[in-house]
Amino acid sequence: MKGWEPSDLALVFVTCPRDPPYFAATLASAFLGDERIAKVASITVAVDADDLACVGALRGHGRVRWVPRTAEESARVAGFHVHHRGCHNYWRALTLAPEDARGVLICEDDLVFRDGWLRMLLECLDEMRAAGLERFILAPYSSYDHEQPPLRRGRYYSSYVASGFYGTQAMFYPPEEVSALRKLLWTHGVETPEAPYDLLIQRRTVEFQHLYGTRVSLVQHTGERSTGLGDGRHRSPSFHRAWPGREEGFR
Repeated sequence: MKGWEPSDLALVFVTCPRDPPYFAATLASAFLGDERIAKVASITVAVDADDLACVGALRGHGRVRWVPRTAEESARVAGFHVHHRGCHNYWRALTLAPEDARGVLICEDDLVFRDGWLRMLLECLDEMRAAGLERFILAPYSSYDHEQPPLRRGRYYSSYVASGFYGTQAMFYPPEEVSALRKLLWTHGVETPEAPYDLLIQRRTVEFQHLYGTRVSLVQHTGERSTGLGDGRHRSPSFHRAWPGREEGFR
């Protein structure tokens, strides 16, 4: 299979009306952080609201497809508690991922992207491809430290202990995982709210033991207020560390 290119990727954000409005800074850092974003196949924002008022002037950004909730979706989530609505929001984001994308990066709305983040993501994906990894989920953000030798699997990526998975701020999925998670979240998170969506994702990664993380985080969580699905103050310990150079060996 060929190496990864920006045009292989789709980017999906999830946002909602909240104060402070983090998303303008998140979107700006994604564009300012790597000019390769101009070549990404599509950028979609799943807005958890009936209109686009919460994104304000951003909705004039022509590179972005903005998708508010439909009347049917609004009727469906009316009365949902926060975990249940969060699961529906993430399921929506998965449904908005283009069918022909080679990979989909789903991001929450309270992040800052590292300079060169897209180049780094592609380097990581190329290394995983060269290692023969076909079934995987990749977390470009983690509140854990993945640089320790027991976890290291390559120059750019590490194993992520699935049973300790925490934080869906940025998650990269190949198309088969997008499809599988759509079904999992709909059945066990939307139709029957058995667990929050992050725990349902964890359930799948524990079953297949195919969760990996970038060696250092490509985004940093900036949110201070939780939406009810975890501690809003968690941070990546590795975000400010240097990305490994190509000259660095790995054994």
